[in-house]
Amino acid sequence: SMLLIALDLITAVLVGRMGARRGIPFWAGAASILLNPMLILASGGASAAVIDNLFISMAIFLAMRNHGVAAAALLALPASTSLYPAAFLLSLLAMGGGGRIGMAVKTAVFLIATIVTIAASASLAAAPPTAYLQCTLGCNLTLASLRPNIGLWWYMFVEMFA
Repeated sequence: SMLLIALDLITAVLVGRMGARRGIPFWAGAASILLNPMLILASGGASAAVIDNLFISMAIFLAMRNHGVAAAALLALPASTSLYPAAFLLSLLAMGGGGRIGMAVKTAVFLIATIVTIAASASLAAAPPTAYLQCTLGCNLTLASLRPNIGLWWYMFVEMFA
């Protein structure tokens, strides 16, 4: 738990420094991370989202400093377990790719493929061959169950009446 708190503090420092580059006070950027209830719950629940947030923040920080290849490499780590961080790829490359956008895209795609392959092959000993991919990426791609759930209805009503 102390490790996750330390990772949250590092993320807060990165966000504070990014905000300071844009004219936002350092404390305001750091407080936006440290006082966010979803991040507090993720840290308290020992969720891997804390690590994903750190890698995404580091990728944005590096992209702001025009290190597109390093940003793409850091973004590949959380994108290997969820497709949502991969949505940042194009905006990060546009922000920090410089003249090496093609190299950064190739780096990100190669690293995502490598990480997914290593994780999938490591899970072969403990589970059926497609268990890792089905549990991490497959549920978002295949839409195995189209039954509406309470979260979907809640989202629809919030969007409708807000």
